[in-house]
Amino acid sequence: AVVGAGLHGLAAARALAQRGVSVVVLEQFAAGHDRGSSHGGSRIFRLSYPEARWVRLAQEALPLWRELEDEQGEALLVRNGSLDLGRVEPNAAALAECGAAYELLDARELERQFPALAAEPGTTALHQPDGGILLADRCLAALAAAAAAAGAELRYESPVRGIGETGGHAIVDTDSG
Repeated sequence: AVVGAGLHGLAAARALAQRGVSVVVLEQFAAGHDRGSSHGGSRIFRLSYPEARWVRLAQEALPLWRELEDEQGEALLVRNGSLDLGRVEPNAAALAECGAAYELLDARELERQFPALAAEPGTTALHQPDGGILLADRCLAALAAAAAAAGAELRYESPVRGIGETGGHAIVDTDSG
């Protein structure tokens, strides 16, 4: 049982179902609702993090998004780069450790490449070309379709009332059983 049909829940259900696991997704609201963090037109996708473990996870996710796009026949991730301002040294170190491309920009180069930004002298920015946006609503629909096609059962408007354990087995209580 996967509780929640947001991006993470649907991705987990898809992966489990593709491995032959019997999966039910329980979502308390209707499909595509606006009460969670996965709804709307877009969500950021980036590789730039201050810790290498997060960079590696994003690097692993990138080809999986492309796989889902191929499977569903539509663009889901628009890569137009990401830009970090402020204390960027930890992000640069983590990206370097993981072999990810990035460029450090001083204030002058930042304004040259991004004319809409007025940089203070001494500003350092980090540009990472693999960042971009996920088309969130499309991603949800694609993951739901892929999870269902792999055999997952999707139950919307099925709030979980409780989770327990009996004899080493999880018991998930919903209004529908």
